[in-house]
Amino acid sequence: MYVLLGSFLACLSPEGDGPDRADDPEPLVLFDEWPDYTPAGDAVYIRYDEVPNMVRATPAGVEVLDLGGRVPLWAEATPDGRFLLVLTSSDAGIEHVLIEDGAIAMVFPDQETNRVEVSPDGRHLALWYDGTLDPHTELLVDVGQITLVDTEAGVATRVATSLVPRTVSLGDERGLIVGTRGALGLDLLTQTAGQDYDFEGEGVENGAWGYWGVLSADEAYGLVSAEPDEADDTVVRLGLAERSFLTVESPLSPEYDGVRYEVAPRLFRVGDALFAHTDSGGLATLEPETLAFTVLDPDVHFSLIEVQEDRAVLYDQDGETAGEEGTHILWTDPLALHWEPVNGRVNGIWFGDDHAVLQRYEGETWHVKVLDLGTGATWLKALQDVPDWGALMTVNGSPMALLAISGVDSYGLLPLAAGSSLASVGTERLLFGAMANDEAFYVTDMDDAGFIGFVDPLALQQIEYSDFTELDLLRER
Repeated sequence: MYVLLGSFLACLSPEGDGPDRADDPEPLVLFDEWPDYTPAGDAVYIRYDEVPNMVRATPAGVEVLDLGGRVPLWAEATPDGRFLLVLTSSDAGIEHVLIEDGAIAMVFPDQETNRVEVSPDGRHLALWYDGTLDPHTELLVDVGQITLVDTEAGVATRVATSLVPRTVSLGDERGLIVGTRGALGLDLLTQTAGQDYDFEGEGVENGAWGYWGVLSADEAYGLVSAEPDEADDTVVRLGLAERSFLTVESPLSPEYDGVRYEVAPRLFRVGDALFAHTDSGGLATLEPETLAFTVLDPDVHFSLIEVQEDRAVLYDQDGETAGEEGTHILWTDPLALHWEPVNGRVNGIWFGDDHAVLQRYEGETWHVKVLDLGTGATWLKALQDVPDWGALMTVNGSPMALLAISGVDSYGLLPLAAGSSLASVGTERLLFGAMANDEAFYVTDMDDAGFIGFVDPLALQQIEYSDFTELDLLRER
């Protein structure tokens, strides 16, 4: 989602029935050329600042999203892409509205939140406010509360905690909140708090210790480690089903001239496997029952991570691994690390379900490098210039990429099969991606606010909608 804020003006009166209104609505004059475009479910949703209506766009057309008279303050997709989550204001107060395929699935009173987590089965959501991130609005919030949502039962509950959440992890039945001074288990089925832990009370010397938190695959334990800059390599295992508190020291802290320098490990989970990593290098698995570490590679460096179900992408922005910037791709079935140098920029890699494409400069020519995420097999496709942007999707079982090419102001479709060619489908557009339901690619443009396009990857054609005047977006409904 692209968060591009501005102001919105129009020739219509706010009520849509001013003296200048003719039989047909006047053309909208948009000074906010950068609305939010959010793909969720079967549509792409468009939100303008301070406008009481959103646009729901699909390849079949554009329409007004009916929010029941509520004004959208912020909109984002849930992490699984299923729902559009809209923070709204109305006479009823501040509410969150869950939209699924154009219809309201749930409405619940809430507060400003800027973080959302979803359970692996997609049933439960956790909404909370992270003070380290910019707020979406200027609304007052209670940072010690978290909202749990059961999308199947249609129930949302505000859970009060004594914590300021730093990380929130969800399983299918249990969750874990880690704050600066403690941790709290969650029962997602009953939407109630579970085991409560105070770090200082449990003997952890630094009361502001907790930062990373992750659930074991069976959801019996929560694993917690310290702030990234904390000189403390302690990892704590918390019992979530039954109360227990057990500590272990990470083996990843570096040693220089016989002196061991403690470094807090970052904890994360990919599939069913738990991992620990430090900025000083080193990647290990962690077995939650025995708290045994197994070092996979002592020299893996990365500064950013993106977890994608049974794999993760580890971005090395400083080029400390292999002497150049790039990415490690971590598979868990079977467990393997794959290194890919990246030319140009560290995020010059785009992922689909089973493939990735990367920027690659080789032989004085720019290419896309296609990576099969199942086998690690690769091949190159020469391009006219730098691939600036990419999006991938699976079409009838076959992977396809939409690529923007710098310098030639064009973008085209590339079937991800060796020997395939790039078919041009458009020019001079920016910001595109794949719809959440893999029906089509969507194309937007920061310089044309009344534009949304959809690229049919089978017909190699683009459908465009470039005028929202008929939708009468300023009329309160």
